[in-house]
Amino acid sequence: MADTMASGPAGPPRPTDTDVGGSGGDEIQQRGAAGAGSTAIQKRRPGGLVPQRGRREMKEYPLTDSDLHDLRNIGLGATACFSLGSLCLGFWSNLYATLSFSDITKNLLAVGTARQQDALVAALFFYGVGFILLVMGYTRVAEIKAEVDFGGGRPRYTLAKIIFKTVVILALLAGAFWLGRYSLSAAPTKL
Repeated sequence: MADTMASGPAGPPRPTDTDVGGSGGDEIQQRGAAGAGSTAIQKRRPGGLVPQRGRREMKEYPLTDSDLHDLRNIGLGATACFSLGSLCLGFWSNLYATLSFSDITKNLLAVGTARQQDALVAALFFYGVGFILLVMGYTRVAEIKAEVDFGGGRPRYTLAKIIFKTVVILALLAGAFWLGRYSLSAAPTKL
């Protein structure tokens, strides 16, 4: 009894091996109530939360070096085309603003208008090539998925489905553009 009284008051209860939670079993040092040299190493108490581990089935797709290089090159090409298209579009908008809001001679206006049209055509060209490369990347991923057999049949990714979805998206975008441009609310009103 004297031994327990001399060592100081009892600390918090020690966790058992079945306790879960806390900081993963990090050890901390606590100084005893008796003072200077008595230190005890104790594990942290559990935080009260018990994680439940879930399971999710994942499919793995093996890739070859050529697959990785194809996907990388397609991604780099699409990024470069979208960047150059944005550069040309910025140049076009700067020319448009400059030619619209400044007094310049007719010769300079004609040259600027021609460069403005060239920049717009170049922007549309680069965006078109970038979009084609983007579709090529998606079709390449679909081809890789179609080549892998998991024992229960192959997934049904086909190039025709991807092209059909692309055409539908382009048709919706063209329809939205047409409605925005030629709708009744955009028609000029007479005063």
